[in-house]
Amino acid sequence: MDRLGHSIVDAVDSNVWLPYRFTKNGSPLSHLFFADDLVLYAKTNIEQARQIVNILNCFGSSSGHRVSVRKSQVLFSPNTPGHLKSDICAILDFDMVESFDDLVVLYGALYQDRGRHFSLIWHGHWGMVNGESVNFFSDIWVPALGPLSDYSQIPASAMSQISFASVLNEHGEWDVAKLSEVFTMNAVPYILGIKPPDTQSGPDMCVWRWTDHHDFVLKSAYYKCSQPILEMSDPLWKHIWSLQVSQRIPCFLWITCRQKLMTNLERCKLQLTDDPHCPLCHREVESILHTLRDCVYLRQYWRRIVPQAFLNTFFSSSVQGWLRQNLHSNILFCTNLPWKLVFSSILWHTWKNRNEAVFNGSSSTFEQVLSRGITWANYYNDGWLKGALVSHPTTTPSPWSNAEPGCIRKFWHRAWFINLTWTPRSGNIAADKLARLANCSSFELSFFSSPPLALGDILSSDALVVTL
Repeated sequence: MDRLGHSIVDAVDSNVWLPYRFTKNGSPLSHLFFADDLVLYAKTNIEQARQIVNILNCFGSSSGHRVSVRKSQVLFSPNTPGHLKSDICAILDFDMVESFDDLVVLYGALYQDRGRHFSLIWHGHWGMVNGESVNFFSDIWVPALGPLSDYSQIPASAMSQISFASVLNEHGEWDVAKLSEVFTMNAVPYILGIKPPDTQSGPDMCVWRWTDHHDFVLKSAYYKCSQPILEMSDPLWKHIWSLQVSQRIPCFLWITCRQKLMTNLERCKLQLTDDPHCPLCHREVESILHTLRDCVYLRQYWRRIVPQAFLNTFFSSSVQGWLRQNLHSNILFCTNLPWKLVFSSILWHTWKNRNEAVFNGSSSTFEQVLSRGITWANYYNDGWLKGALVSHPTTTPSPWSNAEPGCIRKFWHRAWFINLTWTPRSGNIAADKLARLANCSSFELSFFSSPPLALGDILSSDALVVTL
């Protein structure tokens, strides 16, 4: 997602992508990113539609992700001509919605899990009036119960024979005896609390049950969609989004937690590849846990760094249990580094290394992956928490302060974590001694098969310090 964001920003900076302004002098808005979703804003013209398609295609080819056409919609401003709407929808291959309310109702389908909750909230909640449009057993017309099929005492094959008319008496009121034959006793009182259908009244209508006035309000829909997450006794999402690390890592962890990571198993389901096996070991199907933890090449390295307190359960937990155990921990790694920073950084670099193997045909050794992860964790612990993106020496001024080489200056402007540290001569006695031994009369490169004798004592002292 970071790469997609950079592509959009570059297109905006080069005036290829024209962002949208909600007011004449308002700030331009080109995109909004969420954990699983994105919202794109652009001027309404054919060129902008093609630009969106090009950037999304480039992102898909480099990341392996693909935009779900079926779950994507386009909302136009009210003054957009109809023929232009049709042309843009044809280019994007997205469905068009006519109003923000329609967009909100369809928005829940963008999440697989939240879409399911949203459909349960909206679909089938009826304000029953004449009973002609309501399905007696499958629709929800008794709000406190839900579908009445869950409370039925009769076989499923006999449900089609039951209608509103069959449980009413000659006066058009509920027949308690008939209701007791069809439903369990705990359901009957709730049915009696609903006004019986009246064929002389108006038609049935869908209602929004989550507000007192039965009108749709976005806040109530969002709350109900989020309730399964908000009510967790140990909310994993808080542990993820409270990490003081680069934003790309919490986004990656959230996608992993939601089990949306695009492993070969998932890519095979989407027909993006025909091989679901791990690209590194080629032995097992590449699930999320396999690519991040259980691969035979990963286990041996995890065992070397995992805290002893976690070792017994580290390789047996589910995805969410595994993340919760390691991100919620306050255990220190090597006495001064929070384990949750080390764990999250290594996971991110493990996934990046896997993607290099899949898409570029090259990968680093796992020793290098661990080294990068621990380096990033050190950076977050030492620099990020102090509010400094790059730490500068505070005691001795750097000799590069006023004359920074051009090639090094370019590094500062890249999306890397760079910490330039000046080491005085006394801080590297071995290199200083070797430089003094150089033959000044010769400019040829010299090779040593063994350290010069003059370095013996110095190297022995360094080795003793490293051992301690």
